[in-house]
Amino acid sequence: AIGYAALECIPLKESYIQLARQYVYNPIVFFFSPWRDIYETDQERKQSWQEACATSDMLFATYKKFGYTPIEVPMGSIAQRVEFILTQI
Repeated sequence: AIGYAALECIPLKESYIQLARQYVYNPIVFFFSPWRDIYETDQERKQSWQEACATSDMLFATYKKFGYTPIEVPMGSIAQRVEFILTQI
């Protein structure tokens, strides 16, 4: 939510920022960047390709800002992606 708020230039209360810093989950975050070859809009995914890329960049930066380590999952088949994640954990 913090990343989306930043993307939309929506100010957040400082207390929200402090809560995000206080309640840290696993520091490793598996991150799935937009994939041009399979990206399409639908009823749930309404962002253009450019908006999806901007959102992805902001979310990645926000994770880092809050001390998480985003690990970008490479594009590939589901089996390849699962294997990548399993080797990381």
